[in-house]
Amino acid sequence: MKNHLQSLCWMAARITPKSRETEEIQEYLGHLTRDIGEASQILSTGNMGLDAILSLKLGQAREEKITVQSKISVPKEIGLATEHGIIILGNLLDNAMKACRENPKEKRWIHLDIHYIPRTHFIRITNPLPFLQEGKKEQEKGQGFGLKNVRTAVKNYHGVLEIQEEKKCFTVKILLYDL
Repeated sequence: MKNHLQSLCWMAARITPKSRETEEIQEYLGHLTRDIGEASQILSTGNMGLDAILSLKLGQAREEKITVQSKISVPKEIGLATEHGIIILGNLLDNAMKACRENPKEKRWIHLDIHYIPRTHFIRITNPLPFLQEGKKEQEKGQGFGLKNVRTAVKNYHGVLEIQEEKKCFTVKILLYDL
């Protein structure tokens, strides 16, 4: 829900022309997301939903000194519902940043690839596995609601979600079809 609210704040700030109603929407969303900082537009794909969540998450990564290498190539209209893009990218980038926070500063990085070819959307996010400190219990295995929500969103597009752990890296690959 946090990712949806953050994205709405980002989008509302860019609505022109400004009106009393837009200001009221921004004020209300501001109250709901008090602890969320203002995000600048870091990239522009032309797709407002993707621009919102990616600018927010890449801005957070920058603030946390996480290096992000990205290759993004999508048209303005891709057939991916805004809420599904926010669910997928918001949750996966949140998970990647959480793993990075548990690593030394020099091992905090995320590789993000998003590409669209006619009727197919490809997303790949790779990050280092969290560093296990000596004496610390083995990290809990299992999935929270975020990854379950991602799986549900992927199913809406007859998609495929693949998770790999190898060479001290965690990679999520997604293919969405019929867009």
